Amino acid sequence: MKGETMKTDWKDVGIRALKTFIQSFVGAMVTLFAAGGEPGSAFTQTAIISALAAAVSAVWNGVINPALGVEPPDA
Repeated sequence: MKGETMKTDWKDVGIRALKTFIQSFVGAMVTLFAAGGEPGSAFTQTAIISALAAAVSAVWNGVINPALGVEPPDA
């Protein structure tokens, strides 16, 4: 609705970011082990990539969507 301010549901944003972190972490780990890589420093890189994906998810769901007036799918 135009003129109304959407309130950001930070709990929902956090849950979505956590899900994104887990999904990207598991996907990166599976790819790492399937390629036969050593998990030493690659493990750290995998965690960083997953954290960045979660951060992008949080910004998208908590800042960009509300700014565009996009309502959550549950609403």
